[in-house]
Amino acid sequence: MKLLWACIIPVIALLTGGCRSMQNAAIQDRIDHMETFFGHHAGLMIYDPYSGETLYAHNPDRYFVPASNVKLLTTLAAITMLPERVPDYWYYYKSDSLILWPYGNPVPLNPKFTAQESFNFLRNRKGNVYLVHRSVTEKALGPGWAWGDYSYAYSAERSAFPLYGNLFQVYRDSIDQAIKASPGFFQHHLIADTLFSSAFLRAFTTDSLRINPGLIQWGAPINIPYTTSMEKSALLLSDTLGKPVTIIADSGIRDWYPTRGHHLDSLLKPMLKDSDNFLAEQILIMASAALGDTLNQEKAIKHTTRRFFAGNPRKIVWVDGSGLSRYNLVTPEHMVHTVDLLLKLLGEDRLLYLLPNGGVDGTLKDRFTGTDPFIFAKTGTLWHHHNLSGLIRTRKGRLLVFSFMNNNYEAGAGEVRPFMDALLREFAENN
Repeated sequence: MKLLWACIIPVIALLTGGCRSMQNAAIQDRIDHMETFFGHHAGLMIYDPYSGETLYAHNPDRYFVPASNVKLLTTLAAITMLPERVPDYWYYYKSDSLILWPYGNPVPLNPKFTAQESFNFLRNRKGNVYLVHRSVTEKALGPGWAWGDYSYAYSAERSAFPLYGNLFQVYRDSIDQAIKASPGFFQHHLIADTLFSSAFLRAFTTDSLRINPGLIQWGAPINIPYTTSMEKSALLLSDTLGKPVTIIADSGIRDWYPTRGHHLDSLLKPMLKDSDNFLAEQILIMASAALGDTLNQEKAIKHTTRRFFAGNPRKIVWVDGSGLSRYNLVTPEHMVHTVDLLLKLLGEDRLLYLLPNGGVDGTLKDRFTGTDPFIFAKTGTLWHHHNLSGLIRTRKGRLLVFSFMNNNYEAGAGEVRPFMDALLREFAENN
C-alpha cells in the first residue's frame, strides 16, 4: 500500500502542477493581449494566504500608481493605531467653560453621519466654548493632487477640526426656487452670473462661488469644498451653535476627556466601499495623533511602513491617505501583502464586511453581477490608471488575495474593466 501511495502522490502532484501551468498560461495570454491592445503595463499577483503560495505573478515587483488602493494602506494604519471607538474630539470642562481639543475627526456635523452625539453635547452645554488651536502640518491639499480638482467634493481640504465634511451645499429651494447655501453661513459667498457657461466655479483661495442659477436643478444639490482654517472652524461652529466660540492656544491641560464618538468601522466602511477621499485623509491624520500632539500624516505613514514593510526590497512610496496623489507608487506585491495583513488582523468576516462586494455595493455594485459575490476588493481609479486589490473566492471555496494593477493606458477605465473582470471571473470558476 505504501508503494502504491508512493507512486500515486507524484502523479497527483504532476497533474496538479500541470493544470496550474495551463491555467497560468491562459492568464498570461489574457494579460499579454491586454497589454498589446491597450499599450499599457499591467501587474497581477494572486496569493494563497493560508498556504503562503503565490499562484500567479506578472510584474509583481513593478511600480504602479495605486490611486484609491492607497485606502487599504490607510486602513492598515487605522486599525493598528486608532481605538475601536474614535472620539469626535476631546474636551475639558472647567467652571463655566468647555474647552475642545480637536484631532481631525471627520464626523462632526458631517451629513453622512446621522448620529451627532458630540454636537448635541456641545449644544446642550451652557457656558463659554473654547477651541484649542491645532493645525495639520501638511498643506490643506495633498502633494501630487490635481490642481483642477480643488472645487470638487472629492477633493475637500484636510484640516484639524473638520465640520460638515469640509463642504457646503448649494441647492435650489423647492418653495421659492431661490439658490441657497447650506449651512447658511456660506450664503453671502454666492455670486450669481446668468451668463456663466458652467454651473459653478469656486475661487481658488476663498469661498466665493460663481454660479449660474439656471444650471442648478431642483433635487440636484452641489457639494463645494470650503477653504479651511481654525478660524473658519470656530466661526462656523459658532454660527451653528448660536453662541461664541473662542480660539485659544494650548492651555497646558492634559486630562482631556473623550467624547463617545463612533465605532472605527463606521468610518472605514464608507471610506472603502464608497472610496471617500475626505474620510481617508482625516483617518490618517487621526492615526498620526496616536504618535504625539502633532497632526502629521507623514508621521503615521513612516510608522506604518517601518512596521509592516521594512523587509520588502522595493520601497513603498506613500504620500497621502486617499490615493488622490500621482506621487504614490506601490507594487502588486505591496498590495497583496497589505490585504494579507488586513485579513490576519481583521479576520475574514470583518474584512469582507468593510470591502466593496462585487455585484452588491460600493464601487463594485455594477461589476461581477449575476452570481453570489466572489470579488471583495478596493478599486482605484485616476486618469489612465485603474487597479483592483482585495480577495477572490473561487468556485471551490478558496479565499485568495489578489492585486490587479493597470497603468498608463490611453483608453478610458470603462474599456479596461471588462478585460480585468473577465480574467478574474474565469480564474474563480476554474479554481
